[in-house]
Amino acid sequence: MYQIIQEYFSETLSKHGATARGADWKDDHAQQLRFVELSRIFSKVASDYFTVTDFGCGTGAFSDFLVKEKYKFGYLGIDCTRLMIETARNINSDKTNCRFEEASSLSSPTDFTVVSGTFNYKGMTPFSQWQDYVLDTLGNIDRFSTRGFAFNLLTSYSDEDKMLNHLYYPEPAFYFDFCKRNFSRNVALLHDYGAYEFTILVRKQ
Repeated sequence: MYQIIQEYFSETLSKHGATARGADWKDDHAQQLRFVELSRIFSKVASDYFTVTDFGCGTGAFSDFLVKEKYKFGYLGIDCTRLMIETARNINSDKTNCRFEEASSLSSPTDFTVVSGTFNYKGMTPFSQWQDYVLDTLGNIDRFSTRGFAFNLLTSYSDEDKMLNHLYYPEPAFYFDFCKRNFSRNVALLHDYGAYEFTILVRKQ
C-alpha cells in the first residue's frame, strides 16, 4: 500500500512541485475547499490552542491554511513519502510550531487529526483491499486523536462516466455508519460543497 502511495505522490511532486497539483489536486481552489470543510472539526475550539496531526500532509499546505485562518495550534505533518517530508521541512522551516515526520501511522496523542485526499488513489489495488486499509488507518487515527478527526473521500455518487479505475469511490453512508458504530456518537457527514466527494467529522467531546 505504502509503496503505491510513495511512487504516485513522488511523481506528482516531481512533476508539479510544492503546489496543489503536486499534491494531486486540480488547483489551489480545490485544495482550499477541502481545507475549509475539514476545519469544521475545530468549530468548538476555534479560539483555543489545540494540536493537530495532518495525516498524509504532503508539503504541509494545511499548516498555511491554519496560519491564514489565525488558529492557535501546534502542528505535526506525517507522510510516508520521503520526498514530500523533505520538501515540507524545507518550505516550512520558518514555522516554529510545525514539524514533519516520515511515517505511515500515528504514534503519539493529538487533539485532532485531518486527512485530505490521502485515501483517494488506490492504483490497481482491489476495492475491498483498499477499503480494509482505509478502515485500519482510521482505527489508528481514532486511537490517538483525543478530541476528534476529519477525513474526506471520493463519493460513489460521482458521475459514472467520470469515475476512474485507479481511484477509490466508496458509499458515504458506509463510512458514516462505521464511524458512528466504532468511534463516536457525534459524527457528521458533509456532502454539500459542490465536489465529487464527502467529508466525515468525528467529534469526541
